[in-house]
Amino acid sequence: MALRVEKAAGVGFCFGVRRAIDTLEKVARERGRVETLGAVVHNQQVLQRLADIGVRVANSVDDIESDTVVIGTHGVDLPTTVSIRTKAFAAAQFTSSPLSSSLLPPPGVVR
Repeated sequence: MALRVEKAAGVGFCFGVRRAIDTLEKVARERGRVETLGAVVHNQQVLQRLADIGVRVANSVDDIESDTVVIGTHGVDLPTTVSIRTKAFAAAQFTSSPLSSSLLPPPGVVR
């Protein structure tokens, strides 16, 4: 029997990821330039589209160049949080899915 592969008619992100990207786009429009601490998605086309509107991926707190940083769904550890606050960045942390805030409450993570 031959393997049959069908592509779904509509593909895309789950509602939580879509919400996170929409929020990031809004912050970028309002502030002009914003950085994310790590990539918010693993889709290179989306990351390029975000880069085109002023979103830059910073790999560490020391790599942050703008005054606004967005922390992704999983949050950051306490030392990173302290470092961000010490540098007086305007920080926004969002959970991509409203459901995951109750499902992923890791200790020591600031949301």
